[in-house]
Amino acid sequence: MSVITAAPPVLLPELLGVSPHLVLDTIVNISNNSVEHCVDAMEGFLTGWAEKRAEKLKGSGGDWDSKQEIEQGIVSFQTLLESHMDIAVDFFEVWCMRNIFTIRAELPVVVPHQAGLILDQPASKEQELLAEIDDLRRRIQVQRKLRRTYKKAWRISVVRKTASRRTLDRLEEVLEGANLRAPAQVVELFEGVSGTDRLEVCGNRTVGSSATGKREWEMDRLGYGRWATIESINKGLGGQIQSLAIGPAIEASAEIGSARDLDLIK
Repeated sequence: MSVITAAPPVLLPELLGVSPHLVLDTIVNISNNSVEHCVDAMEGFLTGWAEKRAEKLKGSGGDWDSKQEIEQGIVSFQTLLESHMDIAVDFFEVWCMRNIFTIRAELPVVVPHQAGLILDQPASKEQELLAEIDDLRRRIQVQRKLRRTYKKAWRISVVRKTASRRTLDRLEEVLEGANLRAPAQVVELFEGVSGTDRLEVCGNRTVGSSATGKREWEMDRLGYGRWATIESINKGLGGQIQSLAIGPAIEASAEIGSARDLDLIK
């Protein structure tokens, strides 16, 4: 007689979607509930029958106490049913596990979600797949780490934004509450510089005499300053130009401040 080799118990739950032991336990519980219902029904029937019999005997002058006899009979009946139920359930479980919930080892069983898989791949192909799986796992870990970093950076940026917003609100309150004005000298200097014309290079003009016959540096202090400025710029540019139309600028700068002050403004 050949010995039946059962498949591993893990395959059955995978095929059925439920453990065979849970199915058998459910059937046994239903059987036990049926026994309880049968005992309850028998107790109700015997109680009604005993009451009717006691009334008949009482009418004929007899007396009969049926309570104790009914209790003993119900207990015996319940014990007998449970004994037969236990024997039947044991045989049923063994038979099911050996006949219904068993798969012969030589049967080519294929799980539905594993249908179509190629299981005869060479070892090199398997190693490539395992390496690819490891690479995917590494990428997933990197993405998770990057996501955690992004979340941390976002929280830090939110905190910094909140702090900057508070600082801005305080500064706005200070600026709105205080009458901040620049010194008069700074305002005068700014207005003077803003009103000057833009310096334009004029290569076709030369420094000559004025309408009175005097040379420009001989007229007055302003003329001398204009002439000295033109000469300085010409020397700085290597003598590439001969004159600059900077008369209005020199006049305005002479009224506002010195050349050093203009350098500081720049």
